[in-house]
Amino acid sequence: IIIIFSKLYAKGDFIKIKDIVGVVEEVDVMHTYLIEYTEDGVIKGSYTSIPNSFVLTNPLVNFNKPFIPVTASFTVSLTYESNVNKALKKLKDIISKEWDAYLEQCDDEWCKYLRDKRFFVVSDFASSSIDLTVIFFVPFSHLAFLKTALVNAVFNELPEDDIEIAYPHVKLMFKEGVNTIRV
Repeated sequence: IIIIFSKLYAKGDFIKIKDIVGVVEEVDVMHTYLIEYTEDGVIKGSYTSIPNSFVLTNPLVNFNKPFIPVTASFTVSLTYESNVNKALKKLKDIISKEWDAYLEQCDDEWCKYLRDKRFFVVSDFASSSIDLTVIFFVPFSHLAFLKTALVNAVFNELPEDDIEIAYPHVKLMFKEGVNTIRV
């Protein structure tokens, strides 16, 4: 009864109780029923019944509650030939534009909280690219939509003559006169 009246979570909320993660399907006086997911948000598919006594005696995170954003990120890999400073500036401009457009149409309470909390970009050297990782915070229920919008905008708007998105490839070079290949 405490769970039902305190509104810790409701049907459709994405929650974590101790080490059990899932979407709430039903809540009754004795149990909470979930469709289980992995920590990464991949559906396990099992329908799980959790006693409410377990819920009340273990840590609970409701990812759908306002002001509880999750950390999200994606990485853009650039070739070493790219103009990285130009790419960084352009990447920040693209993300800012998309972020502002998203917050403009968002009427959730959390949007007010995140207006000044944008994102940041971390750069790193990889074996065949320079990686720019965009890190941002968003409620779990908005994660898929916002991340997809950001990735699509970056993919479509970032590349230029001197900014190239890297992709895995192998370049084979042969010595003159050698007719065999070892792999």
